[in-house]
Order: sequence, then structure tokens, then C-alpha cells
Amino acid sequence: MPAIGIIDDRRKLRHTLVLKLSTQLPPEWQGIEADPLPELSAYPGWISENEISALIVDERLHEQAPDSHSHVGYNGHDLVDFLRKRYTSLPIFIITSHDDDAPLQRRFKDVEGIIARDEFNRNAQKYVPRITRASQQYFETVQKQLTELSAVASKIATGKATKKDKDRAKALQIHLQTPFTDQPVDRSEWLGKMEDELKELGHLKEEIESFLKKKKKP
Repeated sequence: MPAIGIIDDRRKLRHTLVLKLSTQLPPEWQGIEADPLPELSAYPGWISENEISALIVDERLHEQAPDSHSHVGYNGHDLVDFLRKRYTSLPIFIITSHDDDAPLQRRFKDVEGIIARDEFNRNAQKYVPRITRASQQYFETVQKQLTELSAVASKIATGKATKKDKDRAKALQIHLQTPFTDQPVDRSEWLGKMEDELKELGHLKEEIESFLKKKKKP
């Protein structure tokens, strides 16, 4: 099921946010909280491992919060820049006490919402359904794309794929490099296994065709 990730350097604040989410989230959904990760490059693995389908981020992550053991060299808007190059449609919401920071406001077009923390706390019943809908739509879209890729891959393996099918498979593979799936392995691993299986099927197809040609010879 979809999970909503919360990245905030202040543990008490993000735990309060998780509690606010839990009162509004559908059954079996969960909010997963974490300190800012040491490096931006660690986020794809974390998103994959926790099956994140929407992300809530604080803006000022580089400050050393009294109740945090984490101190990083980037802010929320830097994380948005990093993620948007890799996740074009993952829903990202900024919930912060510094919603008027100029660098953050310049990323307004790149996120689903910039929400003042006090406003969210007062009106969680209004904002959580928005976050949930965005998360659900992303989750469902990814599942449809994985299903479509499986179908196209089968055509390719059996030699029935058209050029349009192959182009579509390539486009889906590029898009699905984003490591998100409800499968027991992350998407990049899943795609790698699929490619290996397709190669094996291709070799088997060639062997069968070669065998049939030999049988036809007098």
C-alpha cells in the first residue's frame, strides 16, 4: 500500500505531523518519518525501500535542531531540485514554518504545495485528503505502467512486438527507473531481472528457430 514519507530534522515536529496524518489516512496506509539523510544520493534507495508514493519535506533541514542527531548541508528546496530530476511525478509537499523563504518560493512550480506548518496543524482535515489523493494517483499510475511494461515485454520475448511496442517499452523503462514499487524488490532490480529474462527468452527463441530450420533441410 502507499506510504507517505516525512523528512524533517526536528523529531517532535515530524512525529506530530505523523500523528496528524494518521487521523486522516485510509486504513493500512502509513506515514514514515526520518531525519534528513546524510547525502541527497541516499534518497532514491530510501524511497524505494519504504515504498514512498508521496513525500512531505521541511524547508530548513541544514540547521542543527535541538532534538535531532542529524545535520546536513542542504535545505528542502535543494532536495526538491535533486528529486525532480529523477522523479518527475512523485508528489512532494513542503510543510514548514518558513514558507515565505525566497529560495523555496522559487520552487513553487516544482511541488504540489507549500504549506505553513501552523496552517496545516489547524486544518489537517483539509490538507491530508489532498496529500492522500496525490499519493493514490501516483501509486496507481506506477502500477499501471508496470503492468503495461510486463505485457509489452512478453510481446518482445515472443517476437510479436512492433516498433511502436519497442519504443513504448523503452519509454516505460526510462520512466520506471524511479525506484518505486510494491514488489519485494525495488524497481531498478525488477527491471534488471526482466531484461535478463528477456535476453534468455531471446536466445531460446533463436535456438528454436535454428533447430526448426535444420529440420526442414532434406
